[in-house]
Amino acid sequence: MEIKVTNFKSVKKGFVEAKFDVEISSISLTIRDYTLFSKGNERWIQCPCRMYEIEGKKKYFSFIDMKGDVKQKFDKECMSQIEKCYLPSF
Repeated sequence: MEIKVTNFKSVKKGFVEAKFDVEISSISLTIRDYTLFSKGNERWIQCPCRMYEIEGKKKYFSFIDMKGDVKQKFDKECMSQIEKCYLPSF
């Protein structure tokens, strides 16, 4: 599966660094509104989600569910592309 990070836009609000899309060309799929977070020396991504509250506590419902090591591999490939193509000029 070949994925490509596209439409990368700087946000820099709180822990949010940027928003971007992910294209999976083999199945003609684009996942919009991924988020790049940063805290200290750590960076991570999160797929699109919806926030809701239960008893005054914020919870998040992810729109995409990847099983097993698929999410880890997917996230790793996205981060690799972000670091290579976008962060040097970011």
